[in-house]
Amino acid sequence: SIDITAEARDQYDMPMGGQTITYSVSPASAGTIDANGHYTASQVGEATITASCSDKQASYVVVNTISANLALNKPSTAGHYVTPIAEANDANLNSYWALGPNRPVDEMWWRVDLGETYDLSLVIIKWEGACPTEHAIQVSSDDANWTDVATKSGWPEIGRNDDHNYQFYPINAQGRYIRVKASALRDVGWGMNMYDFQAFGTV
Repeated sequence: SIDITAEARDQYDMPMGGQTITYSVSPASAGTIDANGHYTASQVGEATITASCSDKQASYVVVNTISANLALNKPSTAGHYVTPIAEANDANLNSYWALGPNRPVDEMWWRVDLGETYDLSLVIIKWEGACPTEHAIQVSSDDANWTDVATKSGWPEIGRNDDHNYQFYPINAQGRYIRVKASALRDVGWGMNMYDFQAFGTV
């Protein structure tokens, strides 16, 4: 759970007394929020919390998770690399795994070994501008047979922060290995650059 604080201010950025702030959550199934802004998640995934006062609104995007990041600093491999593969899951947004330019489709992948089998519920990836436009999240129990559990099309724009493009992948699958497999890139001459890969779930 988290606490959201909102304050009504006028055009001069001065506090406006006597104003009532109301809160709402979308989708409604994501969680509940009380009159004081205390939000409690009820499912994994992305939720939008909106604070309203008179005809003014402000929205906040939150991500509901139920575990620590399972992929953090776990062993990883990739089809090709020009920067260290491990920079995709070290939580350092000043570095990234880079596929490299003009690579064939069969090299457009990155995978992580979680060390044991988990019930997986959510993957979050922070992309650089060099990103895939067609890709899948795949899981495996043996690092040989892969199943698509989520697919995405188009250049990610969700939750944009500078050139870090966030994408959220709610999934419902069991696996020890997770792989990002692209079939098309925004620009093959740029390659595919991933700042951060996160995975969430339970044993």
